[in-house]
Amino acid sequence: MAEPKTRPTTASVPAFLAKVKDAGMREDAAGRVHDWPLVALSPRAKNLVLYAMPGFEGYDDLMKALGPVSHGVSCIYVKRLSAIHLPALKALVKASIAHVKTTFGGTR
Repeated sequence: MAEPKTRPTTASVPAFLAKVKDAGMREDAAGRVHDWPLVALSPRAKNLVLYAMPGFEGYDDLMKALGPVSHGVSCIYVKRLSAIHLPALKALVKASIAHVKTTFGGTR
């Protein structure tokens, strides 16, 4: 698997932000918190795409139980919901939400 390009550093965040010339961009990046969906579904031209934060590593049994899908690191591509095993999808969604809440906190 590819390594993430973004890595922890000891560099000063305020010093980095001070170098951003565009005031609006600087303000947007300065620690504001935004709501983000725990799980998202998007209808695309060829597939429905389900986006789930933690990815699917460790969920091999549920992924196999889904049926005919393909997936990336954190997304599942589905041709038709009627073609997949919905209880397996529900279990994956619940696991994703639990992981996000445990990892990042929040009660929503």
